[in-house]
Amino acid sequence: MAEFLKFKETQDKWNEINELEHEYITEEERLHLEDIKLKGEFIDQDDLLKELGINKNEI
Repeated sequence: MAEFLKFKETQDKWNEINELEHEYITEEERLHLEDIKLKGEFIDQDDLLKELGINKNEI
């Protein structure tokens, strides 16, 4: 149950970040990110953490 609550809290925080993204990113940056996504030039979060040697439970 504790693991579920921890996961839920993390998901809630990411949802909050996603909802507030427009306050922290300019329109130009957003368009650049969309362009990157369309070209497939992005890395999966799990792959990035692995490459950086960060355990996902540490964040």
